[in-house]
Amino acid sequence: KTKRAILKAGNVITSPKHTYTVVKLLGSGGFGDVYLVEDDASKARYALKTEFYGAVKTLFSRLKIEAHVLEKCTRAPEHGRKHFLTLKDKGTTSDFKASSAPLVRGRSQKGRSQTVPGLGPQQETCIFMLDFGIAREFKNPNGTLRKPRENIPFLGTPRFASRACHRKEEQSPKDDVEVWIFMVFDLFDIVSGIPWKGDSDRALILKKKDALMTGQKLPTKRCPKDFLRVVTYIGKLEYVDTPDYAWMMSVCDHMAKQLKVDISDNAVDWAGKTSGPP
Repeated sequence: KTKRAILKAGNVITSPKHTYTVVKLLGSGGFGDVYLVEDDASKARYALKTEFYGAVKTLFSRLKIEAHVLEKCTRAPEHGRKHFLTLKDKGTTSDFKASSAPLVRGRSQKGRSQTVPGLGPQQETCIFMLDFGIAREFKNPNGTLRKPRENIPFLGTPRFASRACHRKEEQSPKDDVEVWIFMVFDLFDIVSGIPWKGDSDRALILKKKDALMTGQKLPTKRCPKDFLRVVTYIGKLEYVDTPDYAWMMSVCDHMAKQLKVDISDNAVDWAGKTSGPP
């Protein structure tokens, strides 16, 4: 993989609609970088994501896929796009592809950086879905399930990737929920919530994930016991199955009532604590 160039503060990026000036680098990932940029005309600031040509040898452009997803979200009914950012702009230069979107408010905590959801005070409690670079449509335009591919390259983070991803199998909605389960365990117990934390051998990680998803024991006592029902349910689903989201939500509601936890929007931990745009 070729080492990609990093844009510097003051660099200018021009698209057919806007001209942006780079303020600073916000972060880097395996396939690109994200910058804080300022629109020269409106002085509004945005997050601009880049994907340099040749930086990563892949069969497809992740930024192109992400822009496609956000464009489809923009055309969705209002209730269906609440948790998705609006694609502000997209374009290409001689060196890279780029897309821009509104900034997500955030702050860093000592010892653990995190992105805090919300674009402003009125949206502070809204969770936004970010990064669709490895997303794939699992249904055909007519609504039928797409035929699963075989021997798919591993794409994702070993710590949170679903077992199907490890096995190079096609993924579907049940894999999204499986990844969410791993994230939940990590949030409940950052030290021992997921037994494979710290492991680098993907075969060993898969073995431990299989044990978790097919077993009868939660990895941490900090997680409500009833959550095991969701784990074992998802662990049995196949590619063609559609998860019963309503049932899973009812289980979570039941756990919240048992623990006397307020799960309303205004009860989130970060309410009133997020910072403004960088």
